[in-house]
Amino acid sequence: MVGLKLIRLLSAAAAFLLLSGAVLFSFSGGRWFDIRTPSMGEAAPVGSLVLTSRVQSLDDVRAGDIIAYDDGGTGRVVTHRVVAVGSGSVTTRGDINGADDPHPVAPEQILGKATAVVVGAGWLLRAAPLLACASIGLALLAARVKDWLHRRAVWVVGESLAAAVVILVLRPLVGVQEVTRSPGAGGVTMTFVSTGLLPVRISADSGAHADLVAGQLGTVESTAARSDGRFWFVPALHLDWGGWTLILLAASMPTLLLLWWGRAYAARAADAGPRSNSRTLLGALVVVLVAVGTGMGLGSGASFAAQVTTTANTAGARTFFSCRAAESGTAGVFVAYAMGTSSSSEADLSGHGFTGSYSLAPTTSASKGCLRDQPPASVRFDGLTTCLNTPDAALQTSPNVFTLEAWFATTSAGNGKIIGFSNAHGVLGLSYDRHLYLDPAGRIVFGVNAGGPKIAASPAGTSFADGAWHHAVATLSPNGMRLYADGVLVASNPAVTAGQSYSGYWQMGCGALGGWVTGSGSPYLLPPSFFNGLIQYAAVYSTALTPAQVAEHYLAGAP
Repeated sequence: MVGLKLIRLLSAAAAFLLLSGAVLFSFSGGRWFDIRTPSMGEAAPVGSLVLTSRVQSLDDVRAGDIIAYDDGGTGRVVTHRVVAVGSGSVTTRGDINGADDPHPVAPEQILGKATAVVVGAGWLLRAAPLLACASIGLALLAARVKDWLHRRAVWVVGESLAAAVVILVLRPLVGVQEVTRSPGAGGVTMTFVSTGLLPVRISADSGAHADLVAGQLGTVESTAARSDGRFWFVPALHLDWGGWTLILLAASMPTLLLLWWGRAYAARAADAGPRSNSRTLLGALVVVLVAVGTGMGLGSGASFAAQVTTTANTAGARTFFSCRAAESGTAGVFVAYAMGTSSSSEADLSGHGFTGSYSLAPTTSASKGCLRDQPPASVRFDGLTTCLNTPDAALQTSPNVFTLEAWFATTSAGNGKIIGFSNAHGVLGLSYDRHLYLDPAGRIVFGVNAGGPKIAASPAGTSFADGAWHHAVATLSPNGMRLYADGVLVASNPAVTAGQSYSGYWQMGCGALGGWVTGSGSPYLLPPSFFNGLIQYAAVYSTALTPAQVAEHYLAGAP
């Protein structure tokens, strides 16, 4: 009796605490919302309960906050992150979505700002009515059973069946959803998000795999097609020994309780007909094991197949799904940095081991230009001290065939270097060219010193200092200077094929600009030595990327 009474007491206490907490939270003006879509990724996985506080005005909202809002009369509540706050509305986006939400959110639509996210509590909220109904039915049924062993068997078997049904219907433990697919190098690349509570591994026939936890995105490339021409991706539960131990203990608990009670029953009532009771107990154990085994099977119940068909109308396919894949997977990459760390060093993605070093450890921002890369972060260059330098081992002498690439966002026109070449680290170089910067009109300028400043600049009338993320690429080769903005060629100078002759280093976010000119060719007076804004995924290549490659790299990060 002790075991059953303890279980009932704990259940009643938990229900009381949940009900009391809900009432107090409601009286304080708060609300809660159950996350049912994977758009918020790891910040609020599917099945999370988001607790919110009231928003009196837009002054209470900041970029980066998570808000719940009414989606314009559809009756649907959306929980997304604020990416920008305007004068009369806010712009929102799900963390794993490829673009901002299509409509701005007015203050009257905002239902609350997230104060806490309780992972998994949303699943309990959905399961509670089903389990409550099952418990009431079992109570009525068990009241008609006089024998205490049979009565307990009814409780354990019934609750096990109810739990199994809830798990089968809601599937809270393991879930995987496809985000996107694209042709890869000889195969297919697919990106998935985990929508269950437990870790999963998504495997391809080629042997590639991705391990995901709740809300996490992962990309798997398969180059091994089956006989039908399809590429298969199979998700499965992926636990360590500790996790499997906990799962087995949870699954065996009903069986252990029945065995314990059955032993006590046999000892206390030997004359009660052990044969019939043994059969009853055996039948109950079989039902429990089947129920728990069914409910705790934990498989996602699905696999994914993808097929690539080569036709004339395959517009929209992307060679790379992420900026990391684009930069590290392109031939000729010399050095590449993700630019999302708060430490004093930045790992090199090129494979050459050219770890970059910051002048001071930078701060990071959740804002990003590469929308599908993880973790979602960029480096904030403060315009005063922040500078990323390549190491001494990355010294180059007069590179005249190269590509510069970076994602940037800023509201400062007349800005410093996004990326460039100098004969010294930091801002003390006496020789400096082969650089990208923004002039006072917000134009992107690519400069090379060929007997004097030679430039290729984006067209007048468009400022790239608009706070949005932009992709800038510059190439120098025997074909001259070429400048690309957001995947499109915007300027060229075929007459310039070589820069100043000296040995130096590549640097991001800093460097001297004295003596250089604006996009119109006039003197750039008092240019800053440091960039003021955000930079993500900067790279230098020892080749000149083609227009097609530039477009592929832009699409790797763009919506």
